[in-house]
Amino acid sequence: MQKELKLSTQQKLLASAVVFVVLLTGILSFLQYQSLVELREKSKAAAKENMRQNLQAIKRETKEKFEKIANDSLLPFTEKNITRKNPKKIKTKFAEIKTQNEGVEQLFLIYDCSQQEDNFAAIQKGDEPTIIKGIDTNENHDILHARNAYKEAKRQLKNKNSQQDFLFSQSVFHQGKSNEEELIYIFRKVKGRMTNGSIGFAGLALSPKYVKKFITDEFAQKLSQTTLNEDANSGFVVGVFDNKGEEIYSNGDKDAKNYEAQISLSPILSNWDIAARFKGKTVETLAEGHFRQSLLLTGIILVGWFLGLFLILRTIAKEMRLVQAKSDFVSNVSHELKTPLALIRLFAETLELGRVKSKEKKQNYYQTINAESRRLTQLINNILDFSKIEAGKKEYEFTNAKIRTVVTEVLESYEHQLKSVGFDLNLNVEPNLPEVSIDRNALSQAILNLLNNAVKYSEDDKKIEISLFKKDEFVAIEIADHGIGIPRSEQEKIFEKFYRVGTSLVHNTKGTGLGLALVKHIVEAHRGHITLESNTGKGSRFTIYIPISKSKLIGETNDQIGNYELAENTHR
Repeated sequence: MQKELKLSTQQKLLASAVVFVVLLTGILSFLQYQSLVELREKSKAAAKENMRQNLQAIKRETKEKFEKIANDSLLPFTEKNITRKNPKKIKTKFAEIKTQNEGVEQLFLIYDCSQQEDNFAAIQKGDEPTIIKGIDTNENHDILHARNAYKEAKRQLKNKNSQQDFLFSQSVFHQGKSNEEELIYIFRKVKGRMTNGSIGFAGLALSPKYVKKFITDEFAQKLSQTTLNEDANSGFVVGVFDNKGEEIYSNGDKDAKNYEAQISLSPILSNWDIAARFKGKTVETLAEGHFRQSLLLTGIILVGWFLGLFLILRTIAKEMRLVQAKSDFVSNVSHELKTPLALIRLFAETLELGRVKSKEKKQNYYQTINAESRRLTQLINNILDFSKIEAGKKEYEFTNAKIRTVVTEVLESYEHQLKSVGFDLNLNVEPNLPEVSIDRNALSQAILNLLNNAVKYSEDDKKIEISLFKKDEFVAIEIADHGIGIPRSEQEKIFEKFYRVGTSLVHNTKGTGLGLALVKHIVEAHRGHITLESNTGKGSRFTIYIPISKSKLIGETNDQIGNYELAENTHR
C-alpha cells in the first residue's frame, strides 16, 4: 500500500508539472503572438520609413544636381559686374550660360540701391539681354516677378533657419489673361565687400518642360534603378508629381493611389513631390508575409516542443510502469520462492520426524519435494537467465538434435506435477521430423515456461495439447490449453519483461512476468519466432518455430544470434 501511495503521489506531481509546463507554454505563446503582431506593425512603419529614406537620398542628389547648375552659371556674377554696370560683359556671360544650359528660360542680374536712380538690372528672355537702369527697374514686369520670387525664396529660407548659397523658388508667371507659365527660379546673393551684406542677386529661371525632361530622362530613372530594396522582390517604383499633381514619371505602372511614401522636392521644387511603393506588393502584404512566416516558424517550434514533451512524458510514464512492474516482480518472486520452499521444508521435516509410516505415502512426499525443488530451480534459472540477457552475457550452445527428444524429456520431468494437479496431456508428433540446431537446455526452459503458464491459467478444463510438425522451413512446437485466454488488446504486450495481463484472475495467480519474455529471447536466439492465438475464455495456443538446421549454424563461433553471444559447440 505504501508503494502504491508513493506512486500515486509521483503521478500527481507529474500531472502538476505537465499542467504548469502547458500553462507556461500557452502564456509564452500568447506573448510571442502579441510580439509578432507588434512586429508586423513596426515592419510596416519601418518599410515606409525605408522608402522615405530612399526618397530623401533622391531628393539630396536632385538638389546637388541643381546646385551644380546654379554654381556653374551664377558664380561668376560678383559685385564688380553690378557696380561697374558693364553691359557688354554681362551680355557675353548671359550668352555663355544660355549656350551651356538649354533649359534656361530667363537670366537676370539685379542691383537694388537705396537711391532708385542707381538701380541696375539686366534680364534676358529671348536671344538678346535687356539692360534697364534707374527707376525703370521698378516698372519692368519680368524684373518685378523675379524680385517677388526672390523675396519668397528668402522668406522660406528664413523660416527654416538655414544658410544656403543658393535660393530656389517656384512661381507662376502670368503672360496674359489666359496664359500663365510656372518658372523654377534659382538665385544667388551678390554680397558687398564692405558691408558683407546683399547688394543684389543673380538668377535664372528654368522652364518646367526642361525640368520634367531632366527628371525623367537623366535623373529619376537612374535613381530608381539604384535604390532597390532587397526585402521586396522587384524593388521600388518611383514616381514624380508636378505642381498640378500629375505623375510625370514612373519606372513602373503609373498608379498614384498605390504610393505609400511621398515627400516634397523642396526647396528646389517645393510644389513637386516624389513618391515610392514596392513593385508587385504593398507594405501591408510584405509585413503580413513576414508575420505569417514568423507565425509558421513559431508554430513549428511549438509542435516540436509539444512532441518532445509528449515523448518525455511517455518515457517517464514507461519508466514509472517499469518501476511498478519491478516492485510487483519482487513481491511475486518472494511469494514464488516461499511457496516451494515451505512445501519442501514441511515434507522434509515430516519425513525427518518419522511421522510417515506408509511406504507409498513416503514415496508421494519424495515426489512432491522433487517437484517443488524442480519448480524452485526453474524459477531461479529464469531469474538468472534474465539477468544474463539484460547484461548481454547470455550464451547458447547449439547442437543438432531432434525436437521430439527434447519435448519428451521435458514432459517426463514434468509428468508428476501435471498429474498431481489433474491435467491431461496429449502429445501429437508428425513422423520424420528433421533435426534442428538448438540449445537443448534453453529450449527445454522455454517449453517448460509455456507449460507452467498453461497450468497456471487453466480453470476447470485441464487439458493441454502439444503438437510437433514441420511447416515450410521450420519445425513447429505448438502448446495449446483451454484456460482463461488472453484479451486481443494485451497479446502484443505479454512478451514484454515484467508485463502481466491486467485481469483479476491473472493478478490472483502469482508470477514473475519473466516467463514469456525469456521464451521470446530464447526463440529469437534460435533464429526462430513465436506466435500466439488466443480468445478470452477459450484458451491460448503458442507456437514456436525453429528453423531447420543450416550447414553453418552448428559450430559457429565468435558470432551473434540476435543480441546473444553464440558459444562454441562443445558437443560437436
